[in-house]
Amino acid sequence: MNNFLAHILVVDDDDGIRKLVKQFLNENNYLVTTAHSAEEAQNKIKFVEFDLIVLDIMMSGKSGLEFLIENKKSMYKRSKYVIRGYESLKTGKMVEQIIGNQVSSNIIGYYDKPDRNLGKGAPQCRLTQFNKNHMEKFQKVIPFIQAINTQFKKLIPEQYRKQYRRAHQTDFKIDKTAFSTVTINHNWRTALHQDSGDFKEGFGNLVVCEKGKYKGGYTGFPQFGVAFDVRQGDFLAMDVHQWHANTALKGKNYSRMSVVCYLREKMIRCQNLKLEGGN
Repeated sequence: MNNFLAHILVVDDDDGIRKLVKQFLNENNYLVTTAHSAEEAQNKIKFVEFDLIVLDIMMSGKSGLEFLIENKKSMYKRSKYVIRGYESLKTGKMVEQIIGNQVSSNIIGYYDKPDRNLGKGAPQCRLTQFNKNHMEKFQKVIPFIQAINTQFKKLIPEQYRKQYRRAHQTDFKIDKTAFSTVTINHNWRTALHQDSGDFKEGFGNLVVCEKGKYKGGYTGFPQFGVAFDVRQGDFLAMDVHQWHANTALKGKNYSRMSVVCYLREKMIRCQNLKLEGGN
């Protein structure tokens, strides 16, 4: 074990994906154990303490989410579990809008840092520059953001109610949602980080829009020893104040957009300031 960076358990009912992930990790100096089902994984964690688990959620038999819930006490000894919901999200034409428009990595909606282009005295809470320049594109994807909001409300009602009430104390929110802001990353990996400034009792909501084939892009929470392969049609609600990161992407002629919806805490302080460029 001393020769390996970590011992990883890969759980997936697709033989091809399981073999590819194992090969990729082995090539990068990781020791890998595999399981073809949640039941097999459950037996293996009884005898081995893994550093990380790469887990497929939608599997035949017991789902990955059921596996997490049943084993949260043994796996997450130091904290409440981060992953609160994960299920199919029907994105339809909205995915094509995002992929088709090739939206670059950007922040859309409202944000709480001054725009340097506006000079001193610029309001902290403002419509983002991207929105001002591409309002018609933003309007087209609002139904998509509202669909994410619906999943958040369904899966995590307690946190949703807190976040929704908080969001509706200000004008700086995306219509009919608990969100003020959306971050879109195009073909990016992200370093290990915490999202300071987001509503402390809320959650970030992650979905992915994709075209083509690629490997990687796992969303990992190292302190809990879990990572998720979030793909189009999946929904992941997470406590973004916990340390998390995305692994690198590999492939040819692919496009992957990660979409994260959340509420910025300072928006509440701004309350009803005039929205420059807003509605």
